[in-house]
Amino acid sequence: MKTKLGKTILVSLASLSLFTAAGCRGQEEKEPDQQLSVEDCAIEHEMEFGGIYIKIPIDDFNSLGFSYGDSVDVEFTNGFKLTDIPYYNGYYVDAGETLLIAYPGYDYIKAAVNYGDDLWDTGNLQAVEQNSLWLMSKADEHDKASVRLHEKGKYLDIQQARDIHYKDDRTLFPSDEAFANFRAVGTKNIRKNTLYRSASPCDNQHQRAPFVNDLIEEAGVQCILDLADNDTKIKKYIATDDFDSPYFLSLYENEKVIPLALNMNYMSDDFRVTLAQGFVRMSEMEGPYLV
Repeated sequence: MKTKLGKTILVSLASLSLFTAAGCRGQEEKEPDQQLSVEDCAIEHEMEFGGIYIKIPIDDFNSLGFSYGDSVDVEFTNGFKLTDIPYYNGYYVDAGETLLIAYPGYDYIKAAVNYGDDLWDTGNLQAVEQNSLWLMSKADEHDKASVRLHEKGKYLDIQQARDIHYKDDRTLFPSDEAFANFRAVGTKNIRKNTLYRSASPCDNQHQRAPFVNDLIEEAGVQCILDLADNDTKIKKYIATDDFDSPYFLSLYENEKVIPLALNMNYMSDDFRVTLAQGFVRMSEMEGPYLV
């Protein structure tokens, strides 16, 4: 049975507009000779971490009959194909491997290489060894993508073994420190209570930031090395209605927060150089420090 997903009822107007814009055509697997698929979806370059958004909302994609742990084929209209890749709700593949992912919080499903270079910026079209999906595919924003079931449940054992769920209820954790993932880093070469690690003290999407804020104030943290964010993202967090991290804000306003906005490929030269530069800047400031 062919269904125009853009016309699905009982969805929000926002979801409806996204789906209609994508123009996807869904094919449910109702008969033995019919293949579960979604056809001709618009695509978008995901520039922060690298990869290709296939612009169909995750819930709509799953409602067709796709399930986490399935094996899928992805084909772009320029002829580039990804064959027999896993569909997961997390990055449950090794570095350099390709997957289709529906990560919690993503608007759409996404084809990506885990911890791989995104060659949109570097421009090297001979990119197979460098694990870039966007320019490896030589796709542009006008191409479209289709996703078809390759084998039902082929990777289900990995999905079930690695499935991770965030729990954002403080009462489920034994302490504020556990909830905030806050702890001192201790080795024989680091003075006690000098270096800490934690969840974000400014990004409150998982309700942890105010707890981190209080803990770093109590610990007397004087410098923060922020691996994930840039100034634009930090200012966006500060502007949200639920921002409640005044100690972090005081450090940020006094230029004691070092935002690195690292990419996802920890094996890349850019990652290594940027991280090293961050540690150099951190060493020029007074501690204690938070990473």
